[in-house]
Parts: sequence; structure tokens; C-alpha cells
Amino acid sequence: MDKHEEWIQSLVVKPPPSSATTEDTAATKKARTWMWIFSVSFFLIALIVRFWFLFKVSTPDNPGAGWFGDAYHHWQIAYLTKEIGLGQGFLRLWDLKGMEFFWGLLHPLLTIIAFTITGSTSIAVERGMTAVFGSISVAIVFLVVSKYWNKQAAFGASLLAALNPVGIFNDTSGMVEPLGIPFLLLAIYFWPKKPLLAGFCLFVAILARAEYWIFALGIFFAMVIIYRRAGSNKKAMLALGLLVPLLLYMKYLLDYTGNPIFPFYINYLTNIYGTWQLKTVFSASDIFAKHLFQGILAITVLSSAFIFWKKPKGSLVYLLGIGNWMFLGASMGVGAYIGSYEDYVWYVRFMILPYIFLGILISVFLFYYLPKIRFVKILDKIKLNYLILIGVLLAVQPVWVLIMNKYKSTEATWQQSVKVAGQIMQHYDGGKMIFLEGSPDYTYALVKVYGFDGKNFISEMFDPYFYFKDDPYADWGTGTDRHVVFEWLKTNDIKLIVTYGGTERYAKLSELEPDYIGKGEYLANANIVVYKVNEEKIQKDF
Repeated sequence: MDKHEEWIQSLVVKPPPSSATTEDTAATKKARTWMWIFSVSFFLIALIVRFWFLFKVSTPDNPGAGWFGDAYHHWQIAYLTKEIGLGQGFLRLWDLKGMEFFWGLLHPLLTIIAFTITGSTSIAVERGMTAVFGSISVAIVFLVVSKYWNKQAAFGASLLAALNPVGIFNDTSGMVEPLGIPFLLLAIYFWPKKPLLAGFCLFVAILARAEYWIFALGIFFAMVIIYRRAGSNKKAMLALGLLVPLLLYMKYLLDYTGNPIFPFYINYLTNIYGTWQLKTVFSASDIFAKHLFQGILAITVLSSAFIFWKKPKGSLVYLLGIGNWMFLGASMGVGAYIGSYEDYVWYVRFMILPYIFLGILISVFLFYYLPKIRFVKILDKIKLNYLILIGVLLAVQPVWVLIMNKYKSTEATWQQSVKVAGQIMQHYDGGKMIFLEGSPDYTYALVKVYGFDGKNFISEMFDPYFYFKDDPYADWGTGTDRHVVFEWLKTNDIKLIVTYGGTERYAKLSELEPDYIGKGEYLANANIVVYKVNEEKIQKDF
């Protein structure tokens, strides 16, 4: 069109928008407003219920000691990163067990932010943070289900997610899963209208834990394959939002671990192939569970193939949920993870998303497909679908009995941790201590209950013996190893060694060097030994 044609077009009087168009626009804005009101309302409902459980039902300092001991480990990584790691390098995570990069960057980073905002390093802060993100997931469920089906289905799905006992308990556990789930859901919600944001949300989910590498990349490829009409530009933006930050994260992992896919690699080397699994002999219950998960795997593989073939409404939601169940089926039914199977597997943290998905399936059936069945329409007057929804909601509540029975059994474990930490403090007289590598609940009790400064922790995992290839005691009297050990103790201002009973290197050190290392004292009701270090004499003699 040349300038002359453009001038002619400008003279044409355009008709005003019809009243129908104006009404449609107003109706659309009103519907969008109500959608956000409902979404925020479900967030608040979920948050109130989760905070009630956290502060009024559970013990805030006990996310489930011994059962959910990993919550203390996540706290330890975040706390030590804040106290020590960040001073050692850019986003340098820190741990006493060398597992700081095992799960991902998101949890410690967000926990540190929560510590900074609240001014507290209590594990209740960590648990509250995951409760907030779990509640955000409930709100996003409403948006996603509204987008693909209808608001009635979204109402049912969000209500089931908000009041599901497994979700409430695990969202307040302080674990990593509640942090990744909302970003997986957000990616589906944003695609394809906001592809860059969708890709970035998939990347953030990857930061949460190793499983979400699989889920996020799987959803990415599903978006590209299923949405053929999305256009190459949107797919390029999707890839840009995911792959550019992912490459930077991989460089970060490479610099600190030597492996650009470290969390993914280590998790599946250990968990799926069985390096860390607990059982070598399986019970009848374990074998039954293995076959059950194999059945789940078969069903989900067929279901996902059907979704790719038929591409029904909400395909990405189906694939995310089915993919999660498929992962569980593969891990437990085919992989070695069945070696860690317990009966309470059905209500632990990695069941949050699978149960959210089941709630979506139930609600979509009740409020989207069921009303379309001709003979069911006569029952609409009694609101059959709502009655079924209430029935499902009531039917799942007895799970609380199982959850609380297990949770209450952990209270004694937490109290024991506090007692052990108290005994350790009775031996502590300033300076730094070599401390247990694998008991983050004791770490937490020392800091929270007794005010121990985390900067004074040094892991026994990285003591001077860590660097010896040969037995340092083989030539103790005349070799250089003795000088290396004491020089390390001197440099690090070590005044107390806290280790597990049976740790030979410290028992031997105390036996050979009684002038410098006191005799080991076992703590009451704990397989822990403490050695007092004569730091003044070491400073003088070395």
C-alpha cells in the first residue's frame, strides 16, 4: 500500500464498535476479574489451613524428625550457605555432608531470602515458605483448569488441592517439592501466549530438584510437538526462556562440581540404580508394591501415548500428571528405589503433584464431562457433581489418622535431638568444633535451641584425614602426617571434636596424643563421642 492509498483509507469513516462487542468486552473483563478473585481466595484458603497446621497442630521446630529428616538437611544447607558459603564465592552453597548441590539451587536461595526477610533462622521459616508456595500451587490450579476446561472444574480441583491432607502436611514440611510444582503449572498456564515466561518457569522448576529436570524438559518437548500451530517464533521464545538460563546454571554447576548436570546425574546414579537404597531383602509388601508400580508404569505409558495421539483439551496438564505417575512407576517398579519403599510412601512429599493431578481428573470429569451425559442431566437439580465432590473431599480426610500417627512418633526423635545437642554444649567452651557430617537435626538444635554460631561448624567429612590417600598413622612418629593434622587443628582453632562412636581416626589420635586430644566421652543415650582439644598447647607446640 503506497502513501496515496493510505491517505484514501484514512478518509474512510470506521463504524463505532457495536453494543454487542462492548458488552462482550465488559463481560470478558468481569469474568477475568472473578477468575482472579477465586484464584486469590483459594490461595488464602490453602495458606490459612497450612499455617494452622504448621503453628497449631504440628511442632514448628519438628517437620518430622527421623521421617522427614531431609527438611533439617535442607535447612542446614541454607543456613550454612548464609553463614559461610556466600563468603566463599558467588552463590557458593555449603553443607557438612558435601550434598549442597545435590538437590538444586532454588530451595537454599529462597530459604536464605526468607531468613533475611524475617530476621529468623528457624526451620519454621523454611516450613512457612514452602507452605506459601504450596498455596500458590492451589491458586494456579484454578487458573490452569479454568483455562482448559471451565470454572466449575477449576473450583473442584482447587478445593481438593487446598484441603488434601497429603498436600497440607507436605507443603508445610520444608521440603523442596512445593517450590517446583507452581512453576511447572505456571509454564502450562503461560503457554503459548507468553512463551518466554513459560520457558523461564520450566527453568526455575529445574532448580528445585532432580526429578523436575525430567518433568520440565518433557513438558518443553510436549509443547513443541503438540502445539504445531504455535509458530516457530513462539517456540523459539520458549526455548530461549528455558535454555539460556539453563546453560548458565549448567556452567555454575560445572564450576563448583565438575559436572554440568550434577543434581540429575547424582540422583539417578544413586536412587534409581540403588547406590543408597536401604534394603537388600524384600518383604511380601515390597514385592506387591513393586508389581503395583509396574502396573502404574504400563498404564501411564499407554495413557501418554494416547494423549500424544489424540491431543485432547488440556493435553499438557494430562502429560504432566501422567508423567509424574509414570516416573513413580519406573522408579519403584523398574528402578532400585523400591529398596526404600515403606507403607507411608503413599502420603510423602513426592505424592503432592500426583494427588493434585488426581483431583484435577476428578473435577474435570464431574464438572466438564459428566454434565454432557444425556441421562445425567435429569439429576442436575440435586447437583450430583457437587455431592460427589463433597463425598471425595470427606473420603480423603481419614488419611490424617495415618499422617498424624506417623508424625507424632517423630516427636520423641526431635526431643532426643535437643537433649543430645544440650550434652554437646556442656562440653563446648568456645572456638570451632569438628562436627558430625550426617545429623542435621543436631545441627539445628544446637543453633536454634542453644544459640550456637554456625560459623564455628567444621564438618568431620572435610577434616585433614579427608586429604590423606594412605593411612596417616602408618608412619605417625617420624613422618609429616602428624604435623599436617596438628597444623590443621591449629589453623582452624579446633577446640572440640564431635563424632560418631567407632570413628577410628579420632580414637587413634586421642590414644597416640593424650597431651593434645582428651579421652573420648560418650554422650548418654547416643552413639556420639566428644573429644576436647587442648588448643592452647597445640598453638604453643606447633
